[in-house]
Amino acid sequence: HGDMPTLTIDIFRKIWSLRNDGAILPLHNGIPGHPILVSKPCLMQAIQRPNVTNMRQALLMGAHYSVEIENAEIILDIDTPDDFITAQKRYTKI
Repeated sequence: HGDMPTLTIDIFRKIWSLRNDGAILPLHNGIPGHPILVSKPCLMQAIQRPNVTNMRQALLMGAHYSVEIENAEIILDIDTPDDFITAQKRYTKI
């Protein structure tokens, strides 16, 4: 996950250990994070849902489990140049 550089193997292992037939949607202090884990049947249902604007919305309509994760790193997602600059300021040691 190149746009989520602070994710650790421990975060992936924790989410993987919770896998089931639905979607695992991690949260940190109630803020949606990454990575999500989706079973194939759940994904197939989600992509067929009409009138949704994003995948998270589609997944919330089906079997899903929101899981609170203690690591704040799950909410850092670098999608824009501004996101990159903000992350760089936060994680660059002076």
